[in-house]
Amino acid sequence: ESMEKAMDETSEERVREMDYAALRRMPSLKKDMEFFYGADWDSRVQLSPATKMYVARIQEIAETKPYLIVAHQYTRYLGDLFGGQMMGGMASRSLGLENGDGTEFYSFEDISDNKIFITEWYQRLNDLELTKEQKEEIVDE
Repeated sequence: ESMEKAMDETSEERVREMDYAALRRMPSLKKDMEFFYGADWDSRVQLSPATKMYVARIQEIAETKPYLIVAHQYTRYLGDLFGGQMMGGMASRSLGLENGDGTEFYSFEDISDNKIFITEWYQRLNDLELTKEQKEEIVDE
Protein backbone atom coordinates (compact mmCIF):
# COMPACT_ATOMS: atom_id res chain seq x y z
CA GLU A 1 0.00 0.00 0.00
CA SER A 2 2.81 2.43 0.86
CA MET A 3 4.46 1.98 -2.53
CA GLU A 4 1.26 2.58 -4.48
CA LYS A 5 0.49 5.58 -2.28
CA ALA A 6 3.98 6.96 -2.96
CA MET A 7 3.45 6.49 -6.70
CA ASP A 8 0.08 8.22 -6.53
CA GLU A 9 1.47 11.19 -4.62
CA THR A 10 4.80 11.69 -6.35
CA SER A 11 5.56 14.44 -8.80
CA GLU A 12 8.59 12.43 -9.98
CA GLU A 13 7.89 11.96 -13.66
CA ARG A 14 10.20 8.97 -14.03
CA VAL A 15 8.24 7.05 -11.40
CA ARG A 16 4.96 8.00 -13.05
CA GLU A 17 6.30 6.81 -16.41
CA MET A 18 6.98 3.34 -15.02
CA ASP A 19 3.64 3.07 -13.19
CA TYR A 20 1.09 0.89 -14.98
CA ALA A 21 -2.36 0.26 -13.58
CA ALA A 22 -2.10 -3.35 -14.79
CA LEU A 23 0.78 -3.91 -12.34
CA ARG A 24 -0.95 -2.51 -9.27
CA ARG A 25 -1.50 -5.27 -6.71
CA MET A 26 -3.53 -3.70 -3.89
CA PRO A 27 -7.01 -4.65 -5.12
CA SER A 28 -5.88 -8.25 -5.69
CA LEU A 29 -3.97 -8.41 -2.43
CA LYS A 30 -7.00 -7.17 -0.50
CA LYS A 31 -9.18 -9.89 -2.09
CA ASP A 32 -6.64 -12.55 -1.10
CA MET A 33 -6.37 -11.24 2.46
CA GLU A 34 -10.14 -11.26 2.79
CA PHE A 35 -10.28 -14.81 1.46
CA PHE A 36 -7.74 -16.06 4.00
CA TYR A 37 -8.51 -13.87 7.03
CA GLY A 38 -12.06 -12.58 6.61
CA ALA A 39 -13.60 -9.19 5.96
CA ASP A 40 -11.93 -7.63 9.00
CA TRP A 41 -8.43 -8.77 8.02
CA ASP A 42 -7.00 -5.25 8.05
CA SER A 43 -7.79 -4.86 11.76
CA ARG A 44 -6.57 -8.37 12.65
CA VAL A 45 -3.36 -8.87 10.67
CA GLN A 46 -0.26 -7.21 12.11
CA LEU A 47 2.68 -6.10 9.99
CA SER A 48 5.87 -8.09 10.45
CA PRO A 49 9.05 -6.24 11.49
CA ALA A 50 10.43 -6.74 7.95
CA THR A 51 7.29 -5.24 6.42
CA LYS A 52 7.47 -2.27 8.78
CA MET A 53 11.09 -1.67 7.69
CA TYR A 54 10.08 -1.90 4.01
CA VAL A 55 7.23 0.57 4.50
CA ALA A 56 9.54 2.97 6.32
CA ARG A 57 12.08 2.75 3.50
CA ILE A 58 9.44 3.46 0.85
CA GLN A 59 8.23 6.46 2.83
CA GLU A 60 11.79 7.71 3.29
CA ILE A 61 12.74 7.58 -0.39
CA ALA A 62 9.38 9.00 -1.44
CA GLU A 63 10.33 12.08 0.58
CA THR A 64 14.05 12.30 -0.18
CA LYS A 65 14.82 10.62 -3.51
CA PRO A 66 11.58 9.60 -5.16
CA TYR A 67 13.28 8.35 -8.33
CA LEU A 68 14.48 5.40 -6.22
CA ILE A 69 10.90 4.10 -6.23
CA VAL A 70 11.74 2.87 -9.75
CA ALA A 71 13.92 0.20 -8.12
CA HIS A 72 10.96 -1.03 -6.11
CA GLN A 73 8.65 -0.93 -9.11
CA TYR A 74 11.14 -3.19 -10.86
CA THR A 75 11.74 -5.68 -8.07
CA ARG A 76 8.19 -5.78 -6.78
CA TYR A 77 6.06 -5.64 -9.91
CA LEU A 78 8.25 -7.30 -12.50
CA GLY A 79 9.21 -9.98 -9.98
CA ASP A 80 5.54 -10.64 -9.34
CA LEU A 81 4.81 -10.69 -13.06
CA PHE A 82 7.77 -12.97 -13.89
CA GLY A 83 6.98 -15.49 -11.18
CA GLY A 84 3.30 -14.85 -10.74
CA GLN A 85 1.89 -17.67 -12.81
CA MET A 86 4.30 -20.19 -11.31
CA MET A 87 3.76 -19.02 -7.74
CA GLY A 88 -0.01 -18.81 -8.14
CA GLY A 89 -0.12 -22.36 -9.50
CA MET A 90 2.08 -23.66 -6.68
CA ALA A 91 -0.07 -21.93 -4.06
CA SER A 92 -3.28 -23.28 -5.60
CA ARG A 93 -1.96 -26.85 -5.64
CA SER A 94 -0.32 -26.85 -2.22
CA LEU A 95 -3.25 -25.15 -0.47
CA GLY A 96 -5.99 -26.92 -2.46
CA LEU A 97 -7.40 -23.64 -3.78
CA GLU A 98 -9.85 -23.42 -6.67
CA ASN A 99 -11.25 -20.76 -9.00
CA GLY A 100 -8.42 -18.32 -8.29
CA ASP A 101 -9.46 -17.94 -4.65
CA GLY A 102 -6.52 -16.75 -2.57
CA THR A 103 -4.25 -16.27 -5.59
CA GLU A 104 -5.56 -13.04 -7.11
CA PHE A 105 -2.22 -11.42 -6.29
CA TYR A 106 -0.54 -13.57 -8.94
CA SER A 107 -3.09 -12.83 -11.64
CA PHE A 108 -2.38 -10.02 -14.08
CA GLU A 109 -5.57 -10.11 -16.11
CA ASP A 110 -4.94 -6.82 -17.90
CA ILE A 111 -1.63 -8.05 -19.35
CA SER A 112 -2.33 -10.32 -22.30
CA ASP A 113 1.30 -11.18 -23.12
CA ASN A 114 3.84 -11.08 -20.30
CA LYS A 115 6.86 -11.25 -22.60
CA ILE A 116 5.75 -8.31 -24.75
CA PHE A 117 4.76 -6.28 -21.68
CA ILE A 118 8.08 -6.92 -19.93
CA THR A 119 10.05 -6.04 -23.07
CA GLU A 120 8.16 -2.75 -23.41
CA TRP A 121 8.59 -2.00 -19.69
CA TYR A 122 12.36 -2.57 -19.96
CA GLN A 123 12.52 -0.31 -23.01
CA ARG A 124 10.76 2.45 -21.12
CA LEU A 125 13.09 1.91 -18.15
CA ASN A 126 16.14 2.18 -20.39
CA ASP A 127 14.76 5.39 -21.91
CA LEU A 128 14.44 7.18 -18.55
CA GLU A 129 16.61 10.25 -18.21
CA LEU A 130 18.86 9.35 -15.29
CA THR A 131 22.41 10.31 -14.46
CA LYS A 132 25.04 7.61 -14.04
CA GLU A 133 24.90 8.18 -10.28
CA GLN A 134 21.10 7.86 -10.20
CA LYS A 135 21.27 4.61 -12.15
CA GLU A 136 23.81 3.26 -9.67
CA GLU A 137 21.60 4.33 -6.76
CA ILE A 138 18.60 2.57 -8.31
CA VAL A 139 20.61 -0.63 -8.76
CA ASP A 140 21.90 -0.39 -5.18
CA GLU A 141 18.40 0.23 -3.83
